[in-house]
This record gives sequence, structure tokens and C-alpha cells, in this order.
Amino acid sequence: MQQGYRVKWISDLILRGAGCLLAGMKPVCSLVLGWCIAFFLVSTAAGRAADFTTPSAEELANQQWGADGGATKPSANQPARSVYDTGEGVSGTVYAAVGLPDGSVILGGEFSTVDSQPRMNLAKILPDGTLDPTIFGKITDGVNGTVYALEVDSQGCMIVGGYFSEAQEKPRQNLVRYNPDGSLDLTFGGAQLPNGPNGQVRAIAIQPDGHIVVGGEFSMVGTFERRNVAKLNPDGTVTGPQTASTGVGGTINALTVTSTGAVVAGGMFEVAGSTTRGITTVAP
Repeated sequence: MQQGYRVKWISDLILRGAGCLLAGMKPVCSLVLGWCIAFFLVSTAAGRAADFTTPSAEELANQQWGADGGATKPSANQPARSVYDTGEGVSGTVYAAVGLPDGSVILGGEFSTVDSQPRMNLAKILPDGTLDPTIFGKITDGVNGTVYALEVDSQGCMIVGGYFSEAQEKPRQNLVRYNPDGSLDLTFGGAQLPNGPNGQVRAIAIQPDGHIVVGGEFSMVGTFERRNVAKLNPDGTVTGPQTASTGVGGTINALTVTSTGAVVAGGMFEVAGSTTRGITTVAP
């Protein structure tokens, strides 16, 4: 019985029961009226429950929430949207970005989603502006803290600096390297693993010969004293003459490589034995 006819039929019974009461047939009609009201309430609740059935798992999988809060199924021909102008953007702050030779961009910062997709502080955007689903796609693929610096070496590996203690659920301190496919380079840093700089890495530069210079706010890299700036071999092991006494007294926020291979560092610091503040060079 359709709900509209069911409601009309029960309503008629209730009216007749009420008429019986008015006519003085109280014992019988009170029973009829009570039965009709109870049946009406039960059947109406059942009808409402049927109208609001829970969607199946398959139906939920084919739905996405629209801007008005309703669930809508996307068209099969609907193109993937660009995170730059039509997507939902980043759910936090981007502190670093670096371009790849193919036109893709790696983002780093402090966020948990990009365009509503899980990304833990690292994400890759393809040349067309869409989120790359093949890299950093699991929430455990990123790092468990903030990314402040990014650089890409000649092999396409991504060097990530910041303030964190894990990468892909493995102990790594503030500096890691990812392979081009997004897997963690388990050899980067050599014997000093998992200990990187003991403080924030704010800047990274790669010299023409592949050596890596990192800057930030730290006093040790592994077991080596390094005052806010350190030079590493291409494999991530520590090299260079920078020590705690000849480093900079403050935070390095920026690094860049000159045509001669020297590295210019900028930030808020003082240099030992110099009156210059906020800028210095790191010897090749």
C-alpha cells in the first residue's frame, strides 16, 4: 500500500472512532481509536525509515560531496581538476616548492591534504596541475613534521629538510632523500643514519659537483659539530671545514649557488670574525 493511501485510510478510521466517542459508544470506540492511533504511528515511522535507507558501500564509493553538501556522482567524462585554480588547495601552509625537469612541482610544508586527498607534508603536482596519485599518496609516505626546504639533484632525487623525526615511518632526523619514484633513499647519510641535523633545516643548495649544503638552526649533524650550516657529500655524509666555532651565530633561512660553485647564505645571524650580518658565503 502506498504511503499516501495508507495515511488517508488510517485518518478515516481515526475520525470514525472519534465520532463513536461523541455518540456515546465509549467502551468500544475508545479501543478502536487507540488501536488506530498506534497503527498510524508505527506505519508512519516505518514509511519514513524506508524513505531514508542507508546507501551501500558501492554507492558511497561512487559519490563525492558537492559544494552544497549534497552527494553527487561525477561524470565519467569529467576531467581531473587542477589544484591551482579549481581544486580545494592545501589544508595548511606550503613553505617550500621546487620544480622538476618535466614541469611537475614538489610541495613541502605543514599540511595533511591537497585537494582533499591525503598528503602528509609532501605532495607532487603534475604539469597539468593535477595531483600525482602515484607518489606520496599514503598518509605515511611523507614526514611527520614540517618541511621547510626542498631541492632536487641531478638524478631526480628529492632532498627534504625541515623539522621532523620520521619519514615513511622510519627514524630520520630533519633531513632525508626520496628517490624519483617517491620511495625513501635508505642509504642517504651513510653510517650516521638515522641522525641528521639536530635542529631545523631551513634551506638546501646543491653545488655543481653534487655536494649538498644545508642551513638552518642546529649545532650537530650526526656526530659532527656544525653551527647552522653544513656541507655534505652527494651520499649525504658530512664533509667540509664548517665547525661549531666557524659557523654562523643565528638561523640560515636561504641558500643559493653561484656560477663559481660558492654558496650564498642569508638569514638572521652573525658571522664569527666579521661585522657583516645576515649574509655570508660558504666556500666551495
